Amino acid sequence: MSAKTNHLIARLACAVAVAVGGCVGAPPGPEELAAAEYGIPPTDVEARVRRLVLATYRSEQVVEVEVGNPRKAWFGDLGSPLRARDVRYGWMVKFRGYRLSFAGVKPAVVGETFFRDDDLVAIADGRDGLRSVSPPR
Repeated sequence: MSAKTNHLIARLACAVAVAVGGCVGAPPGPEELAAAEYGIPPTDVEARVRRLVLATYRSEQVVEVEVGNPRKAWFGDLGSPLRARDVRYGWMVKFRGYRLSFAGVKPAVVGETFFRDDDLVAIADGRDGLRSVSPPR
């Protein structure tokens, strides 16, 4: 192949890479976040998150759970060149689970739970990604 053909192939490959990369969804922008419908705020958050964390991380011997305050958030799949973006809005509550050890109480797991219209719909801990805990509305 000539140098001119190699140059043309390289430019074409670069153009395809840019085009495909541009199809991946971006996180919601400020205008989209402001206009989003987050659903009603969750109720009885501390007790619900505590029950879920204690049940989910039983094998890690979590005995104590620290629960944060609900805040508006988005979650979902930003997509890929082959899939459309799937973003849902709701309320996020951070948690931290502790276990007993010979040296005292140690952190075992840190993550977030997601609520939509007062339903607990997902949990994320950084290990397994986002997992559904009940069918989303």
